[in-house]
Amino acid sequence: MKLWTTMPQKVYENTVLKNGVYICDPSKCDMLLDDIEDKQFGRAYAWMEACMAEKIGPAPAGVIHPVWAWYKLRGRNERPDLRWTEFRWHKGPMVLLELDIPDEETVLSDEKKWTCAQLNDSAWCETDEELDWYYDDPDATPEEREIFKKKSWYRIFAIQDSENVQATFWILPKENIKKIWKYNKK
Repeated sequence: MKLWTTMPQKVYENTVLKNGVYICDPSKCDMLLDDIEDKQFGRAYAWMEACMAEKIGPAPAGVIHPVWAWYKLRGRNERPDLRWTEFRWHKGPMVLLELDIPDEETVLSDEKKWTCAQLNDSAWCETDEELDWYYDDPDATPEEREIFKKKSWYRIFAIQDSENVQATFWILPKENIKKIWKYNKK
């Protein structure tokens, strides 16, 4: 499966080039480190990791969090345009990597649903009726809402109409990197 991911050039050089493999280092993951107040990023990651373990098997020894990449961005399954807003926030020298990861080692999900639901600890409502019930129905109990919310999260795996599809996998071996583009060079 052809995927794309970005990382700081230093990270690429100090992991992939040095060790031949990249795994997520939680002590250097800004999103998890900045997750001080409510720990929702950590809970969302743990949920995804449990789904990954079920779909592709548990994380290898020493791996805590998955590697994230794009399968499809803006409806395209091809190299992303580095001028897009998704890449503008990166500071310092970066690399865009084109990857070839075996299908059976990858879990695909809808990035919009993931962001709106899991990262915001909310339900993914597909209809106005669900939305009205979840947010406004005075007869719905907190327990019913929580059950609905957790079930709705599995909708992120319905990607047939998704514009932005993210991929998660446990490790990135150097041999799975097919092309490299450097950007934000100084």
